[in-house]
Amino acid sequence: MAVRRRTRPARKPQARRVRARAPRAGDAGALPRLGLRVLIAEENPVNRRMVARMLERWGCHVHAVSTGREAVAAVATMIFDAALMDVEMAGLGGLAATAEIRRVESSGGRHLPILALTAHASEDDRRHCLAAGMDEFLTRPLRAAELHTALGHWAQIAARPVTAPAAEPAVFRYEQLRSFSEGDQAFEAELMNDFLRHAAELTARVASTAPDVDAETRTRTAHTLKGMALNIGADALARAAAELEPLLHARDRERAAAALTRIRIELQRIERVFRDWPGRHAA
Repeated sequence: MAVRRRTRPARKPQARRVRARAPRAGDAGALPRLGLRVLIAEENPVNRRMVARMLERWGCHVHAVSTGREAVAAVATMIFDAALMDVEMAGLGGLAATAEIRRVESSGGRHLPILALTAHASEDDRRHCLAAGMDEFLTRPLRAAELHTALGHWAQIAARPVTAPAAEPAVFRYEQLRSFSEGDQAFEAELMNDFLRHAAELTARVASTAPDVDAETRTRTAHTLKGMALNIGADALARAAAELEPLLHARDRERAAAALTRIRIELQRIERVFRDWPGRHAA
């Protein structure tokens, strides 16, 4: 008698079980979307592309440029939530470009968060970046989580309404002049004429390339200009001169040139105020 074998039903193929890898802190794609409009000013094309790719994975709209001048032009014509600024760029570097953007903003524009990108990690480098008007200091190699946190932080701050516009130094405080003129308009006009003349002379001396005008002389001259501006009530000019002093001492020519430009602009603003001076023709 033949023995009948029982046949087992064929097994269904089991679905392959794949264990999902936990996202690491360095994974750009594992971080939440930001959805920001970000300017990248980066001279190196490889670095530029890498950072742009990272931001795009966070849902950011990216506008990338390779020079400081292009960055300044972009900020003048487009609106960004933040900017990543390469410190070392040929021509107009990141520090000078930031100073120019801040100068334009001083006339009433919104504050653009600017984050420095640099391979220099010393405390002096950090101070230079912050003194130029940058808000954050990020060193290479960039870490995705660190960049994500910094962008989110500064974009949130920039979105807050400005509540203290009075913090900006005044072009000119008439009450300071009146405190020792006792309302004598002829004396005020004469003093203002002297001030503008001497301020122009001091500014020219700071900018001089003559052999007898060394860095120490320029630094002392900037200090004299600052003190004179404070006495007369020209606060914005005094601040510009105060910013110039340490740059001259450090022989930082590029940033000193930008600060000197701000001094000239403040002088022009004071001259415009003086054109409408009540007692200008009383002297």
